[in-house]
Amino acid sequence: ISVVDSFGNESDPVVMAAPAAGYIVPLTDTDVPVIGNFSPAPGSVINKTVNISVLATDNVGVKKIELFVKHDSGTETINGVKYKKIGESQSGNTGFGTIAFNTKDAAFGLADGSIELLARVSDTSGNQAVKAAAYVLDNTAPPKPALKAAPAELSVALTITSGGAAADFSH
Repeated sequence: ISVVDSFGNESDPVVMAAPAAGYIVPLTDTDVPVIGNFSPAPGSVINKTVNISVLATDNVGVKKIELFVKHDSGTETINGVKYKKIGESQSGNTGFGTIAFNTKDAAFGLADGSIELLARVSDTSGNQAVKAAAYVLDNTAPPKPALKAAPAELSVALTITSGGAAADFSH
């Protein structure tokens, strides 16, 4: 065996005994993918439609990331627990690793409170890894905010009384 670089320089050959089969058999990939972090971070409050990103690596290549929500009427059983599939992200597609989760979708039948999401990552050799993350679901709308305006000299004084938390305010 010898190697040639992009300038045409060739290395000295290395003599190798041919295996009995007459060809070299590559090693089988048995390493499972590694699932790192979720974004938003586990423990976060989520609502409406939120993008869940899963960071995963593999020694050969990550092929697919699937996202599930734990549910008693789930159709997919993973490690003895029932889940409903939210969606998947395929390698090579724009936004790989990010899956939109509509928390208000009636198909999931989710109530406010603690929920568990599970990511399942597959590599190009079919090896799989799973990792769960807990979130707090809050789709309850806050009370309507109150706005009062009072004239002042060359200005208007505005007073806003929020019925909810600061995080519920958008602009």
